[in-house]
Amino acid sequence: MVANLHALHQGSRCMNKLRGIGFLLAVVSIIAIVGHYAVAQTDVDLLDMHGSISSRSLSARLRPLSVDSLTAEEFHDLRALREGQKVMRDLYAVWQGRWKTPLFGNFAAAEQTHMDAMLRLLMRHQMNDPVVSKPLGAFKDSTFVRLFDHSSTSAAKSLNDCYLVACSLEEADILSLDTCLLHSKAADLRLVFSVLQQASAMHLATLRSHLRRLKVELRTMNISAQRLDSLRKKSP
Repeated sequence: MVANLHALHQGSRCMNKLRGIGFLLAVVSIIAIVGHYAVAQTDVDLLDMHGSISSRSLSARLRPLSVDSLTAEEFHDLRALREGQKVMRDLYAVWQGRWKTPLFGNFAAAEQTHMDAMLRLLMRHQMNDPVVSKPLGAFKDSTFVRLFDHSSTSAAKSLNDCYLVACSLEEADILSLDTCLLHSKAADLRLVFSVLQQASAMHLATLRSHLRRLKVELRTMNISAQRLDSLRKKSP
């Protein structure tokens, strides 16, 4: 009888140990799943609320992608987009300095991260940088000189004019990125182009909302509200 009780006691202790081990394994599994989910969420979280690109997240997304040879069109698009993002950055910086509007300050900072993303691609593909350390309003391609000058003149009269010109520029950016995405087969280019397009959609949506609150009518709308909403929600 005593032997039987002792055996039962030993069996109970073994079962408790097994339950304890099972509980620990379950906790470890849950932690691993949550950790994996958190990493996955961070990796895809490339843009903040102002359209700035996370350098860390972009690096993580680019790292496994191959560096393929580029076509002439891809080569041209990379260089053009680097300067195109500088036009946006420079204009927002100038308008921020003049009007002291937080919106333009946030957008200028975001455009700097877009320029940095383009520079990262140029370096990956061992291409020369057309921007280097050019000051505000200076560009290698005369097309961008004219765009900067025309936009500056068009927005010179009032803050509302700045908002309207900014809308036109963000629309043009989205449409030019449509063309770039059609040209491009390289996975790293397509990733960054898609992120830039999503950021431009975020900026454009913010600008349109701001103009509605000010009761300022948009002169043209080349991108529908439905398309804009779709671009903002897409996952690069």
